Amino acid sequence: MSTTKNISLTVDEKAHGYAKIYASLLGSEYQRKRSYASIVALYAFINSLEKTDNNVQKSMTLFRNPIINEQYEVTDLYVNNWHLDVRVITEGDSFLIPKIHFLSNILPDFYVVIKTDTTLNSAELIGFLDTSSFKKSKFNDNYYSVPLTELINYAEFLDRIRVEKVCDFSLQEHEFLHANYISFMDNELDAVSKDKILQHLFKCPDCRTEFCCFTGFEMVSCNMKNYPELLEDNTLEIIGAQQVEDDEFEGKEEIIYFDDNQDNDLQQDEQNDSKDDESNSQEPEDLSDIENDAQTEINKDQTETEAIIQPDLQSENDIINEMETQNETENGNENENDVSELLDELFNEEDASNIEQ
Repeated sequence: MSTTKNISLTVDEKAHGYAKIYASLLGSEYQRKRSYASIVALYAFINSLEKTDNNVQKSMTLFRNPIINEQYEVTDLYVNNWHLDVRVITEGDSFLIPKIHFLSNILPDFYVVIKTDTTLNSAELIGFLDTSSFKKSKFNDNYYSVPLTELINYAEFLDRIRVEKVCDFSLQEHEFLHANYISFMDNELDAVSKDKILQHLFKCPDCRTEFCCFTGFEMVSCNMKNYPELLEDNTLEIIGAQQVEDDEFEGKEEIIYFDDNQDNDLQQDEQNDSKDDESNSQEPEDLSDIENDAQTEINKDQTETEAIIQPDLQSENDIINEMETQNETENGNENENDVSELLDELFNEEDASNIEQ
């Protein structure tokens, strides 16, 4: 094998960000730690690989699926349709390969061996293992050990993957995969069927892309159901392909068939609906409720204000009425002035005040 020379890799915040997202989906603490380190190393390697003239297919990778990641321990990447898988070491002169990769027949074309420090803030590219021929030894019941002397260097690896890999598949393989998407996600398949699906996914870029889109959407919709405050209607059940438990929709399912003439019918219906909306002057029910509530508050405020100022208004009216009465008395009974003067002389001020009241 060729002599390898370690190449320094850049570990950035983006690598840690991706690692946190996808490792957090796994169930066991060991798998989360293992996956976190592998994903950080993967994206550090991608930063270096993207500087070369190769088609790096990094978005549609199967390790993002927690079922595949946890059960099969993969950190996959695709370059010119060649299947790569990242293995991490911190020390020693060998690295480990999961035995399940052999049992399920999902060995990648190349293993990428990367050495990291314990803080995962620095990484070095050690080399690549071509799985078409290599020596291995049993490490324990779950792993094989491979010496680092089996690795090839970066330049030789780039030379081997320069030509895009072409894979041919039968129609039956595609149909089997499409027929078992949901069963695979629900973990309802036996081991043989699972292996058959994975073998196809790791090699077929089209089906892998379709599978990643499907499972990614399914994962998002299922995870969003943990946050019901985001959507209070039936949208989550619909996008998650869940049964809608709502009496309003029960028994009203319809199958809609489209033909070439239906586009015109739909446009005409939309125009009619628009005309109906313009001619209908009735406010929406929810807007009317808001206006009614506002008017109720205004009336309440007016009532409270009148209750506060009413005593003052009443006193003012009494004064005005009393003054008008006095004016009428003075104008209509001028001859009674002499009597008033006589009364002032006969009674003291206190008695006169009592009489006036």
